[in-house]
Amino acid sequence: IHLGEPQVTGDAPTIEKSSAHFICEEFGLLFEFGSHSEMGVSVKNIDISLGEISVDLNEGLISKKKKPSGTHVDEPVQPATESDLIAKKEQKKQATLAAITKHTPFFPEKFSLTLPKLDVKFVHKEHHVVMENNITAVQFKSIKSQSIEDESTRIDLQLDFSEIHILKEGGSSIISLQKLAVLSFVCIPS
Repeated sequence: IHLGEPQVTGDAPTIEKSSAHFICEEFGLLFEFGSHSEMGVSVKNIDISLGEISVDLNEGLISKKKKPSGTHVDEPVQPATESDLIAKKEQKKQATLAAITKHTPFFPEKFSLTLPKLDVKFVHKEHHVVMENNITAVQFKSIKSQSIEDESTRIDLQLDFSEIHILKEGGSSIISLQKLAVLSFVCIPS
């Protein structure tokens, strides 16, 4: 790894592309720090940029789970009442909300991830099946803001794709989308 002025770069022996299962030739990471009254130093901005990613999968990489060979017999589980299940779900929801609220100050004000292209190829040699999937121009953005009215934290989320080709063979694909955008926001009470 070489530490340069604006970036960190690494040199590694080039792997023959046909033998690698995962290839990402570029990786960029930018952190911008700021001061925070409660935490001291905070992360204001995180920007992650990746080069093209290629993933090659085959049936050998997907392992089959073996059943345990022991003859262990489980004790019968007592059935829970519906009110117990509802109470347990509510406790879990409250604990999750408390954890998110506690860690909200650690979320960066801005976060972005860019990926120019993702190729995923699956080959099943025994059945002579080749499935290709391509996604181009993936961009994810998140912006955190503070509401003045109720002091809650709002996180705006945006995910954009330029082209998606699922189960592609040759020039055609089963599913082909030219543009997809997903917009959402989350309000976290203080």
